Amino acid sequence: MQNKKDNNMIQKYFSTNYSGNFSIPEKSKLNYLALISDSHIELNFDFTGKEWNIFLICFWKGNTTCKIKTSVNSSDSNVNIFILSFLQDDNYINVDWDISMSKGISNSKWHLLEKNIILWKKIKVKASPRLDVYSQNVQSTHGVSIDKLDKEKMFYIMSRGLSNHETMELIIHSYIQYILDFFQVVQEPEKMEIEQKILLSIKIDD
Repeated sequence: MQNKKDNNMIQKYFSTNYSGNFSIPEKSKLNYLALISDSHIELNFDFTGKEWNIFLICFWKGNTTCKIKTSVNSSDSNVNIFILSFLQDDNYINVDWDISMSKGISNSKWHLLEKNIILWKKIKVKASPRLDVYSQNVQSTHGVSIDKLDKEKMFYIMSRGLSNHETMELIIHSYIQYILDFFQVVQEPEKMEIEQKILLSIKIDD
């Protein structure tokens, strides 16, 4: 879905072996959300716009390779990327994100955060963000975190009468809602559809 006025775009589902190329026009501002499951994913972003916020919500199944390349080609631009992954039993995840900031640009900012939420125990994760910065007077940062669901938070919520399943769903909802709040033009029924697709694809212990 794309709204021309507010420049929000949602790609609801990337299926197995997806490959995509995205070029953002000059002086544009865009919020972009992709839901990704299964598969071997390859994405290439060529950025020449003003401001671009990219959100990927990943609910992996089995073994997955995700390769993403981003090229920043304009001065005075701001690119923020947040990858949220829910990891289940027997997942083997290999995520490579390459960032290239071209020669001659200035006053541009590029930030990447990968957040992995572990729901089960048998999981292998390899996250390899790489920065290729060819200009001075730019900012570029990246970070990766691997976290389990907070046991103290779960205990507190369950003490209010919720089951383990309901508690995990509520915590997962909070992560998803944080991202969907950036998409004000998206109506509540569509947000509920997005969240249900994710929850139905995640195995939650009863």
